[in-house]
Amino acid sequence: MQDVLIIGAGPIGSYTAKHLAKQGFKVTVIEKRKRLGNPVCCAGIISPACANLMDIGETPVVIRRFNSANVYSPSRRVINISRSETQAVTVNRGLLDEIMAIKAEEAGAIVLYGQEVVNISIDNDSVKVQTDPGHGLTLEGKMVIVAAGFNPVLNSCLGIGRPGDFAIGAQAIVETAGTNGDLEIYLGKAFAPGFFGWFQPLNDTRALAGLLSRKNTAFHFERFFEYLRTNKFARLDGKPRFRGVSLKPLTCTCRDRLMVIGDAAGQVKPLTGGGLYYGLRAAIQAIDVVSQAFSSGDFSARSLNKYQHLWQRELLRDIKHGRFARKLFESFNDRYIDSAFRAIEKEKLAEKLAGDLTIGFDDHGRVVSKAFKKPSFYRALLRMVFS
Repeated sequence: MQDVLIIGAGPIGSYTAKHLAKQGFKVTVIEKRKRLGNPVCCAGIISPACANLMDIGETPVVIRRFNSANVYSPSRRVINISRSETQAVTVNRGLLDEIMAIKAEEAGAIVLYGQEVVNISIDNDSVKVQTDPGHGLTLEGKMVIVAAGFNPVLNSCLGIGRPGDFAIGAQAIVETAGTNGDLEIYLGKAFAPGFFGWFQPLNDTRALAGLLSRKNTAFHFERFFEYLRTNKFARLDGKPRFRGVSLKPLTCTCRDRLMVIGDAAGQVKPLTGGGLYYGLRAAIQAIDVVSQAFSSGDFSARSLNKYQHLWQRELLRDIKHGRFARKLFESFNDRYIDSAFRAIEKEKLAEKLAGDLTIGFDDHGRVVSKAFKKPSFYRALLRMVFS
């Protein structure tokens, strides 16, 4: 019998496995993919702090660093957000998955590939995880951690509920005649109603192009790519990939002998759909609570609920601020967004927020909170509404 079974060998699951294995626990990670390293539908834009948490700062996983971004309104007005130091890095998400799983194995965890979980049963003494009966296994452990990413079906089978809010992401690698090296964000209903599209240079001639949308994601991606084809002479290098993105955390992230972390738990930035940093911070809390559970021998929901209390104390305020901003942004039509751009430019609001060095790349909730504390931001909103 294993101590801990972890479902999902993505960065969050592998990070958790590595640190539990380092503490001497017997850990097995169950991954449905036959191999890692293939392209993943994820922009892979993270903060240096997030890269440091995963200990990948000086590895080939990091392929580009950014200190600025250009944000385009529906009418193509542009706001530049920049600082002198690196604010974000681009990681090769497929390679990141592979490297993080290797780190878990080096720490002593076992990683099983090509095993899709079809059933989890929990009793008073153990957890049993059954994989695909065609070539599957039945694994037994003292507890299970679900870190399988966006997986509504698995969540429902576990009785912890489906995501209360989500979007669909689409992304493809494109080749272009050349890039200026800046990250570009596109707003407006033409490409991504209520969300945004991105053009993210990987080198001088290749970039990631993607967007988020609640529905008709493939249609919106086609329109976005047509714009890039016309204006940047872009051409697709392979088919676009799609995946779901949680935008609201689950109300229940633990039961007897079970925890849910990362995107599977909805521990995601509601404004951007980014989940690595929040998921890692929640994983740190989960690792501590798992260790305590083994020390006490108490794997009940009441004991493990400390994990939910800890991650909510650390992340929930930022998530709530982000959800407020998301609802506000989704209520704006293109005319409002363009009006807001004009007001923000006049008030130099982007420069003021960029100049506040207490705000980091991952502090979306604090950005929203600080923006609403500035009279200039209220004036910007009023001008937008009454213009």
